Amino acid sequence: MKTKQELLKEIEQIEEKEAEDKRQKELEINYQKFLNRAEDWVIGKAHCDIGITKIDHDWHKDRFHTIGDAISIHGNCGSSYNAKAKITSSTNTFFHNVWTDKQRQTFQDKLDKVALKEITKIMNTLEQKLEILGLQSASFFLATIYPEDKIEEIKKEVWAETIKILDKYKDKDFKAINHLSHSNGIYQRYLKEKRPHLYDGD
Repeated sequence: MKTKQELLKEIEQIEEKEAEDKRQKELEINYQKFLNRAEDWVIGKAHCDIGITKIDHDWHKDRFHTIGDAISIHGNCGSSYNAKAKITSSTNTFFHNVWTDKQRQTFQDKLDKVALKEITKIMNTLEQKLEILGLQSASFFLATIYPEDKIEEIKKEVWAETIKILDKYKDKDFKAINHLSHSNGIYQRYLKEKRPHLYDGD
């Protein structure tokens, strides 16, 4: 009859064998994942990262990393617009390290051009232009930083400049306006004064 120590030792050996079998099974699963690993945006499949480290998620859950904070738009309703790409942990960590100073400056210059070009396209639409006009802090400035006897002059000057901006748009642009949150007053006043054929107010 086996002693208690002998039985405990056998149980320990069985548990070790089960743990090793489980580990080998997991390693085999990892190998199968390696065979189906996703391509890194920069180096393709020249890697063995299947995304199972503690700081990463599984590749098979569509792991993406952000290639830097591309551009942040500040203020109310601000947001960061980031370029995302499927890359390994190492590419994510060292991506920028390998750039030369010249490459970094070239990237910045091109990013400025692209960002400002696209932002200009958006902000040159009539609806966005009107909304920004309507969100200006005219009342605050007029009430706090200018001489009282100059306020009417300033109002007239600002309105004249507003007209210059809105005069650049065609009738079809005004007809396409569906909803304005902050500038309906400007919109209606302009139509009444400058394009009465489009004005439907009283």
